[in-house]
Amino acid sequence: MSYRSLFTQSILLASCITFWSCREQAPQEAARADETPTFKAAVPELPELTWNVTRAYNLPLNNPAHVPAVRAQFMEDQDTVLGVILGDEARAYPWTLMANYHAANDILDNQPIIVNLCEACNGGAAFLATIPGTIIDIRPRGLKYGTWYGTDFQTGSLWYPFIGEAFEGPLKGTKLVRIRAFFSSWEDWKKEHPETTVAVSTHEMRMRPHGRASMMAADSTFNPQFLKKITDPKPNPMRALMPGQTLVFGMIPHKGASPLALTLNSLRRAKSPFQSTFENSPVLIMHQNEYEVGAYKRELDGIELTLNTISKDPLIMVDQRGNHWNIWGKTISGKDHPRELELVDGYIAKWYEWIENFPKTKVIDPE
Repeated sequence: MSYRSLFTQSILLASCITFWSCREQAPQEAARADETPTFKAAVPELPELTWNVTRAYNLPLNNPAHVPAVRAQFMEDQDTVLGVILGDEARAYPWTLMANYHAANDILDNQPIIVNLCEACNGGAAFLATIPGTIIDIRPRGLKYGTWYGTDFQTGSLWYPFIGEAFEGPLKGTKLVRIRAFFSSWEDWKKEHPETTVAVSTHEMRMRPHGRASMMAADSTFNPQFLKKITDPKPNPMRALMPGQTLVFGMIPHKGASPLALTLNSLRRAKSPFQSTFENSPVLIMHQNEYEVGAYKRELDGIELTLNTISKDPLIMVDQRGNHWNIWGKTISGKDHPRELELVDGYIAKWYEWIENFPKTKVIDPE
């Protein structure tokens, strides 16, 4: 039974009976076939994968143990984390842990969530796991579109890990709800979120070789064998626009507009956060510390906000209504406090991953 079974049944019992019954039967069928019950029969593998070799890195991190920051002696200040915020709760997922699982199925603020990371392309995102009719659990399945892609245990549908959309299977076209996720150093994250919890990463996990040498913006994965597995053979001159390991923040279009991307270096150099429009909506892209990027719709109650920076460490901005905003897109004081801005649909990744998924991207300079 899944780690989220009781949670799922209490909310969506009638809808989930079919899913759970199918989920229990498939491993039994596998046992009859080869006497080795695995997930292989429930979610068939693709030919390019050798199950015995990749299995350890194709299982998700389910319901990880977590501790308050003050008890996280296993963490080092320079460790990279993917920090997730939902409601009033924050949780950090260490790079050294996620690089060995890629997908985490967890619960935050009493809601089931999915957290995805790729140590090679530096993509990171988090989503609500609830969709109409059920709650899904995702694990990695194969390589394409510039990174890994996942499959859910409930239907076998295939998912883009950072776009949060099913591209094949019964749930094709289903889009998950994106939630706040930020790359940060552990030192910066716990300073900004003193009440955060952190998923437990053991010393063994830290030393595990998979992904340990791949860090933010590193070019260690740039070799022909790796790129051949994930790159569309069709030519795209945009790939050569910048080095493939360049970190970008990209915005995903939904109304036929062109995708937009900004390099993190350009966001660092900019004198102030980026304020413009995307798909006819005012947007705000904020940058803080090394890798923290917050992207939001610059509106509140139908009013377009104009913001000015009043502090850079930490980044605090004030709007024309007197509200003070932090990089997490939340007010810390002001006339409308407490409020939060709606997320822009987008994520951080290396250029080679982003351009693979959005080949007609327009790159813009925040200045």
